[in-house]
Amino acid sequence: MKLIDLATELERQVAAKRDLIVPAKMMHSATLESRHCGLVVDEAEGAVRYPLSELACSQLAKKLNIPFTYFKLMREQSPELLDQNINGWLRINAPDSSWCVRSTAGRGRSCPRVTVAWTTSISP
Repeated sequence: MKLIDLATELERQVAAKRDLIVPAKMMHSATLESRHCGLVVDEAEGAVRYPLSELACSQLAKKLNIPFTYFKLMREQSPELLDQNINGWLRINAPDSSWCVRSTAGRGRSCPRVTVAWTTSISP
């Protein structure tokens, strides 16, 4: 990749990124039949689903104290149970907290690396 191509790609990524501070009560998990996890955020213009990368799923599981092996098992065998677990632990672990989420072109991401997809909670 040439330096100019790298600069163009970085500019594209900067323009496409969107940082959100989302109260836990305004988001929930929605796993598709295809077993792709997503985070649905209630935004002013309506609910928006952000697909989560495998790393994002790992970070979310860690933050909610769900063993990742169990997370993956639920995702493959019982996506409804996975969503119930994620949504339940979001409400129990930090019902009044907000979460910093970075999305890039509709794909959930987080600072500081573009391959990371989930960050930590922020207390009010």
